[in-house]
Amino acid sequence: NSAVLLLENLSDFYKKINYQLKQKLVSSVFPENLIFDGKKYRTTKPNKLVELIFLLGKDLQSTKRKKVSQKAHQSLKAPPTRLYTNFLLEEARSFNLLYNEILEDINYPQLN
Repeated sequence: NSAVLLLENLSDFYKKINYQLKQKLVSSVFPENLIFDGKKYRTTKPNKLVELIFLLGKDLQSTKRKKVSQKAHQSLKAPPTRLYTNFLLEEARSFNLLYNEILEDINYPQLN
């Protein structure tokens, strides 16, 4: 999935893209804005899709190291609501479009 590829390589992509795409990327990952207080960055919460991808990644890493408790494993099997699923699909589409814009900017910077 392009959303996963984008997040896995976020730092590399960020370094290579133009200013407008940098703003778009940061606001996609942190929809409630990223705040810099002069010393450190903070945000109230990340995009739900980003949060889910990182949670799943953490779960996969912990599964490699140790067996996940039965209770935790069952909670991952609980089906999400239809509204939440549709929201996540829309977020995934948005990240896919952004990923394509980023690739276009990296491959053809003179056009932007």
